[in-house]
Amino acid sequence: MVATDTLARLTGLPAALLMSTGVFLLAYAAVAALMARRPTPPRTLIGLVVAGNLAWAVGCVALLAGGVFPLTAIGTAWVLAQALCVAVLAELQWTGLSRTRAGAQMAPA
Repeated sequence: MVATDTLARLTGLPAALLMSTGVFLLAYAAVAALMARRPTPPRTLIGLVVAGNLAWAVGCVALLAGGVFPLTAIGTAWVLAQALCVAVLAELQWTGLSRTRAGAQMAPA
């Protein structure tokens, strides 16, 4: 695709990696939307999402540290921004999950 090739040139990341990541993120967004529509969020799945987001952030850092791809300055900033955003998202999700656990424990039986 033209957009994927352009993004690959700008970032130094392989077009195949960018395309597969985009497809994965579309599926992820669909699953997240389904979870959000439920009256009671599925705690186990949310925990898995938190773990997945942390793994994504660690993967971004590993990608940078590994030096496998000839990243441009834009590519480096792109990967760093992803790592930071996903780590913050995981923290917010974990905080929300912890608060719902605390609220459920305090509710009268």
